Amino acid sequence: MLKAALFSAALAVSVAGNAATVVYDTPATTPGNQIWTGTLGLDFTVNAPVKVTSLGAFDSGKNGITTNISVAIFNAAGTIVSPVVNFNGTANPGGTAYLLKSITPVILSTGSYQLGAWGFNGTDKIYNAAFAVLPGSINFNSFGGKLTATGSRYSGVNGQLANLVDVAIAQYGAGTMTVTSVPEPASWAMLLSGFALVGMAARRRQRAVAA
Repeated sequence: MLKAALFSAALAVSVAGNAATVVYDTPATTPGNQIWTGTLGLDFTVNAPVKVTSLGAFDSGKNGITTNISVAIFNAAGTIVSPVVNFNGTANPGGTAYLLKSITPVILSTGSYQLGAWGFNGTDKIYNAAFAVLPGSINFNSFGGKLTATGSRYSGVNGQLANLVDVAIAQYGAGTMTVTSVPEPASWAMLLSGFALVGMAARRRQRAVAA
C-alpha cells in the first residue's frame, strides 16, 4: 500500500504540473480599439521558475490574423529568450480573443521579463484598456503567485524591448502566453522513488513466480 501511495502521489505531482495556464486573457467580446505597429510590452516578474509552452496574439474581431503580428519574450536586458512566433494568416475557428501557437518550451528562471507583441495595424488592432469608454479588461493570472504583473510599456520600434511607460499594469490586449509548473527537486525525487518502488515490486513478483 505504501509503495502504491508513493507512486500515486508522485504521478499526481507530475500530471498537475502539466496543466497550461493562460497568463494574460481578455473576454472574447472585447473589440480592438487602437492601431499600433511598434512593440507593446507587458512587464512581469517570475517569482518561481515556470515553463512557457505557447505564445499568443490578440485577435480583434475574432476572425483570424491576416497580417504580420509577432510575439516574443524579452529579458530585462532586451534579449529575446523565446522563439519569435508569427501569426500571419492564422485562422481563428474558435472565435477567442487570443490565438495561441505552441513553442519549444522555454523555462523562465526568477527575474524580470517583458512579453512583447508588434505589427498590429488597421486590419488587426490591439485592445488598449486605458480607453475606458469601450468594454473589456485585461485579466492577469499570477499562476499561484509565481508571476507578478509589473507594468505596460510601448515603443515605436518593431521587435525591440518596449521602454516607454504606460498607465496601467496590464493595459494591452496584444500578446499572451501559457505556462506550466517546473517540478521542484523534491517532486522529482518523489516521482523517481515511486518508479523505483514499482520496479522493485515487479522484480520481486517475477522472482516469486520463477520460484
